[in-house]
Amino acid sequence: MEMMKLAVDYGIIGMLIVMSIIAIGIAIERFSFIRHFDLSVLALKYKG
Repeated sequence: MEMMKLAVDYGIIGMLIVMSIIAIGIAIERFSFIRHFDLSVLALKYKG
């Protein structure tokens, strides 16, 4: 029973670490996209 409890604990911690890495990767990708986005293209499109 103790082994099952440890396995569940390590499984949950591992899953949380993987989800954290994915969230950090998404945040870096979005920051990079926003940093390289050219607002003048958007301004010309909606200028009228």
